[in-house]
Amino acid sequence: ATHPYHACESVEELLQAIDLIMRQPTALSELRQASRKLFADYYADTMAQLQKIFPRAGSVGGMAQFEREGLTIHAPQFGDQGWYMVEQDASGQSFRWVGPDPAADIAAKVPRHVPVTCTLSVISAIQRDILESIQIEIDGMPADVVLDLPGDDVNSIRFVLPPRHGDPNAKTKFAIKLRETIMPAAVNQSARDTRRLGIAVRNLVLRPA
Repeated sequence: ATHPYHACESVEELLQAIDLIMRQPTALSELRQASRKLFADYYADTMAQLQKIFPRAGSVGGMAQFEREGLTIHAPQFGDQGWYMVEQDASGQSFRWVGPDPAADIAAKVPRHVPVTCTLSVISAIQRDILESIQIEIDGMPADVVLDLPGDDVNSIRFVLPPRHGDPNAKTKFAIKLRETIMPAAVNQSARDTRRLGIAVRNLVLRPA
C-alpha cells in the first residue's frame, strides 16, 4: 500500500503525514508490519551472507569432533527419497531397504575441508548381483567404489568424499543406484513380501581419510 509519507519532501510534510497516519489506525498497523518484515528480511539476508564468509563459532568445534570421531548417519536419518520405512533386525539395529525404485538418496551436512572415507554398511540384498551393481554419486558426480562382500556378514561399500570449498552449511547428496529392484517372490516362492527391494542398509559411516 502507498502511504502519505512516501511523497514527503520536507520535515513539515513528514510531520503532517505522521499525524495523518496516527489518525488512521489501520495505516499505522500496516506501517508497523511492513517495517518488521523489512527488518526481518534484512537480518536474515545479512546472517546468511556472514555464515558463508565466517563459519559459525560452533562449527570449529564440530570440525574438531568430526576429525576425532567421524560421523555416522543411521537408517532413520536417511530421509524418504528412495527408501522404505525403518525396520529392525534380530539384534534390534535399524535398517532400511532401497525401493521400490532402484535408487535412493542420503543428504547430510558433512565437513568437507578434508577428504572423507565413506563406508556404506549393507546387511542384506535381494540378490548378490544387484548389490554388485551398486553405483555411488556424490553431488551428481560418480565415485569410485570398493566392494567388501563377505556374504555372511555386513557388506561394506567404500568410497572417498573429496574436499569441497564454499558454503559450509550446504548439504552433501549421496545417490545410491542399483541395476534393479525385485519382489522377494521372484527369488523365493514362499515369500509374501510384495515390495520391490534392492539392498538393506544399516548406516553410512564417514571418517577423515
